[in-house]
Amino acid sequence: CECHTVTVGWGCGLCPHTYAPADANYVHTIDNCKFNAGVTFLSSTANAPMLGVGIRMSDSTATTINFATSLNISTGSSIALHRIAATSTVTMGASFFGASTGLIKDSTLTRQLTINSAVQYGSDLTVHSTTIITTSSYACYIGSASFKFNSFMRFINSTLQTTSSYAVYLTSSIISDGSRFVVEDTTMKGLNAFYTNGYQLNAGGLLYVRRSNFIASSASYYTMYVYGSGGQIDHDGSNRHTTGDIKLYFNAPTNDNLFVLNQSSVDYVFYQQTSTAHVTKNVTVLILDSTVDYLYLEPGSTTDTHMRVEGSSVVRTTWTSGTMTNSTLTASYVTGTHWYMYGTTIKDSTAAILDS
Repeated sequence: CECHTVTVGWGCGLCPHTYAPADANYVHTIDNCKFNAGVTFLSSTANAPMLGVGIRMSDSTATTINFATSLNISTGSSIALHRIAATSTVTMGASFFGASTGLIKDSTLTRQLTINSAVQYGSDLTVHSTTIITTSSYACYIGSASFKFNSFMRFINSTLQTTSSYAVYLTSSIISDGSRFVVEDTTMKGLNAFYTNGYQLNAGGLLYVRRSNFIASSASYYTMYVYGSGGQIDHDGSNRHTTGDIKLYFNAPTNDNLFVLNQSSVDYVFYQQTSTAHVTKNVTVLILDSTVDYLYLEPGSTTDTHMRVEGSSVVRTTWTSGTMTNSTLTASYVTGTHWYMYGTTIKDSTAAILDS
C-alpha cells in the first residue's frame, strides 16, 4: 500500500475520500494490509467530536502507526488495533471522551508505544495481550496524557521490556478524579520497570496492580517508582518484584492505601509521606516472605494504619511516624541487623517484634 495517510472526517473518512458529518456511525476498516512505510490517521476537522465512529486495523504491518492529536474520539466511538506488527513507534495521540474506547490487542511492537492521549469522562484505553520488546529508551512512554473523570488506562496480560532505561514511563500525565491506572497479569522489565517522573498520581486517582512482575536490571534502579500528590495505590501480594528498589512517595495525605510485597527480592522499599503533619488513614503495608536490604516506613501521622513484616530477611528497618492512633507495627519471624523506631506520640497503638 503506497497511501500512508488516512483522513478521518467528522463522521469518518478514507483517503482520498472524506465523509460529511451526516455519515456518523461509520466504521473504517483496514484489514490484512502491508504499509511499506508508516500510516497516519488524521482528522479532516481538527478536534471535531466524532460520534459513533469506528477505526479498525487488523492483521496488518507498518513501520510507524500514528493516531494524531487532532482525533477527538467521542461518545460511542472507538479505535482498535488487532494483531498488528510495527517495527517503529506506535503513537496514540487521539483523545477519548464520553465512554469511547481505544484497544491495542494481540500485537507485536519492536520499537516503542507512545501515549499522549486525554482519556476522560468514562473512556477506556487498553493494551491487551501485546508484546513490546525493544532496545529503545522506553517500551511505553506516556507523556502529556491525562486520565480523569472515571476513566481507565489498562495494561492486561502484556509484556513490556527494554534493554534500555524504562519499561513504562509516565511524565506530565495525571491520574486523578476517579480514574484508574490498571496493571494486571503483565511483565515490565528494564533498567527501571515502572517509573513516574513527578507527581502523576493525584487526588481521586488509583494505581491498581495485580498478578504482575516488575524486574529491574540492578539494585541501582527501580522496579516501581511512584510519586503521588494524593491518590491511592492498591498493590496486593499477587505481584512479584525482582532486584532494584521500590519507592512510594506522597507529598499530600493519602488514605486507603494497600501495598503488599510478597515472595520478592529487592534492594530497598521506601514508603513515605513527606510530612508528619499528613494524617493518613487506613494504610496497610506488608512485607511477607521477602528479602529486603533496607526498609523505610515513614507514613506521616496515622490512624487505623497497619504495617507488618513477616517471614522476611530485612537487613535494616527504619520506622518514623508522627502521631500514631489505633495503629500497629508488627514484625515476626524476621532476620536482620538493625531496627529503628521513632514516633512523636503514640495513642491506642501497639508495636511488637516477635520470634525474630
